[in-house]
Amino acid sequence: MRPLKIWICAGLALIAQGMFATNYYVVASGSTPTPPWTNWGWAHTNLREVVARAGDNDTVYVTNNATYYLTNSVAVTYAITIRSWRPDSGLDPTNTIINGNYPNTTNYCFRLWNSGAVLAGLTITNGCNYSGSGGGIYMYQGIITNCIITGNRSFRTDGEYGGGGVFLDSCGSSASRASIFNCHIIGNVASNDGGGIGFEDGYGPLLISGCVISGNRGVNGGGMGGYRLRNGLFVTNCLISSNMASGNGGVFRSSYDSAEFRNCLMIGNTASSGQGGLDVRSGVVLQNCLVANNVSGWYSGGLQVTGGKVLNCTVVSNQCHADANGGGMYINSGSPQVENTIVWGNMKGVTINNWKVDGGTPSFTNCCTTPTVNAYGTGNITDDPLFMSPGAGNWRLAARSPCVNTGINQNWMIGTIDLDGRVRIRYGRVDMGTYENIRSATIYTVR
Repeated sequence: MRPLKIWICAGLALIAQGMFATNYYVVASGSTPTPPWTNWGWAHTNLREVVARAGDNDTVYVTNNATYYLTNSVAVTYAITIRSWRPDSGLDPTNTIINGNYPNTTNYCFRLWNSGAVLAGLTITNGCNYSGSGGGIYMYQGIITNCIITGNRSFRTDGEYGGGGVFLDSCGSSASRASIFNCHIIGNVASNDGGGIGFEDGYGPLLISGCVISGNRGVNGGGMGGYRLRNGLFVTNCLISSNMASGNGGVFRSSYDSAEFRNCLMIGNTASSGQGGLDVRSGVVLQNCLVANNVSGWYSGGLQVTGGKVLNCTVVSNQCHADANGGGMYINSGSPQVENTIVWGNMKGVTINNWKVDGGTPSFTNCCTTPTVNAYGTGNITDDPLFMSPGAGNWRLAARSPCVNTGINQNWMIGTIDLDGRVRIRYGRVDMGTYENIRSATIYTVR
């Protein structure tokens, strides 16, 4: 009977946990708040007060078609879910707006301080932090999902950190965990690093997946930037576009120990100084990413590669205005590994320039670029990759492309997909670049 007693106790514990979880309700106006605010008839009009009352496993529903103006930031120290509401029980980020009320007030909108804290389906805008980092959200731990984070500002002036939209502060703790899923982080500004997302020295990991990070501005890292994360930054399936850095790294810039970018599109970012795209340093992996139409005023329109790995990427149509440096890829130190990658149609000044090596000991394997990089490796080609429609920004490979089935297979490809969601190594050998070519055929019916 002992196993039966154990299961009964476990079941009762789960039931008790569910019984103590409470739903709270918030409206912007038109309600007479009645404690404990647990139905729409009693709904509160002050989000901050409701969150202060809620505890672990509670949910705070915020009705849609309204704007909530904050006079102070909302601190979330328990495992509370704060989410939008609509009649079909779904999320409505477009019409559920949390406004930081700048310039009337100068506070970030939310502070997340618990690994179980969740923000879901909200627009978070007009937050401002003059004395610190994180204009919209300042987080140590937690989850942000299906949110629109836009028009926030961080004006920290001590030359460190930033994060116009979101800032991750690890507080030097190995317990720091933060995740951002399926969010639009657009049009935020930082006077320091990380226009969209910033972070400081700590343990991480910081997970960013399925996000659009666009139109943000910062000093180093228009899209993302800051100090290093010791357990890593993991960015997957994101569109990172049209961000601007007044210093280095239109996409990303940091002094980091580890970072991985997988299946991302990095398009149309700019930097006044170095890396219209990003700096691939030791410990950084750039895998299956499209780096296109980025512009730098000095070091490399696309990538500055000083270590790490660039695997199955397509680096095309980037430009460096400084005639001395690399248009697509600039290497000046370290021992970077570049594999199965297409580097084509990039410019420095007004001339074609795909790559430049000024130092270090790079390794190029099964890459397509010109002039040849065979002095640094094997299996490389200089033939035109024959993109389907480069003028229209279609960098997929035509059927007759010399890059089809000419890459080198690696274990990491097993079970992975390309930028179109197609299986890698479809016909026995991987293609170069970010896209797998799919053979076309005529189907005949026999009657």
